[in-house]
Amino acid sequence: MPELTLGSGFSKFSFALVAGALAIACVSAPRAQDEFGARDQTSVQAVESLNAYAAYKLGDYETAREAWLDLAARDNTSAMLNLANLYAQGQGVEADPAEAIQWLEKAAALGDSRAQFELGMAHENGIGVERDPRAAADWFREAAEQGDKEAQFNLAVMLATAYGAGLNESSPEQRTEATAWLKKAAAGGHPDAPAFLATLEAQN
Repeated sequence: MPELTLGSGFSKFSFALVAGALAIACVSAPRAQDEFGARDQTSVQAVESLNAYAAYKLGDYETAREAWLDLAARDNTSAMLNLANLYAQGQGVEADPAEAIQWLEKAAALGDSRAQFELGMAHENGIGVERDPRAAADWFREAAEQGDKEAQFNLAVMLATAYGAGLNESSPEQRTEATAWLKKAAAGGHPDAPAFLATLEAQN
């Protein structure tokens, strides 16, 4: 699946946005063509997502944006993420970090862990919002609790370093929780978690 990374000014975000919409289409679209010709709502949205993705790949950003706006109105969080990406990169619209954040917040409010992770990155780096490591940690926690290994790792680093102050500044409670999240991230296959876990355990 393709991964979109944000352009100038947004290099610290790493959206897997259109990929998410396409993943829905790949899983669900066959159900739209069953012998009865019935289409459930998920399948319909999957086909629409795929069409929007095709338009995006052809550089027809306006068509993609209109399709994603329609899907977003039906609480399709992948569409919301894709809209965030368009506004972040300024594709077919004027680049607008605040608008990108608003779409991420809408998706996050619906429980999308990808949006929660990206909001964590935004607050950590001050992209589209004021830099706020504690708010970043809160968003990472939301995604981490849903099993996102990147969020688990980032949350662990936040805790272990007392929100960026340094390894020697964190409390025993923070290091204990960080260790637990690092173990989860490592179990999920995060490549950096084992080494950081070893470093943290050596500090204890």
